[in-house]
Amino acid sequence: MVMTGHEKIELLISVITLILVVVLSIFIVPKYGAIGAAIIAVSTMLFRCLLTSYIVAKKLHIYFIWPEVLFQK
Repeated sequence: MVMTGHEKIELLISVITLILVVVLSIFIVPKYGAIGAAIIAVSTMLFRCLLTSYIVAKKLHIYFIWPEVLFQK
């Protein structure tokens, strides 16, 4: 996103992800410890990837072939 001139969108994605990590960490890490932190890390990375992919498809009209790869016969 940065290389295409959409720095503000990338910043917004980073801020949303940061807020999500902090909020989830407050509730999950005290109860589940390192396992909870690992689950939060993986979950937020997946969220960031999916959100970025969605925005890239909408703003830059670059579409990924994930459905075709995942559901091929």
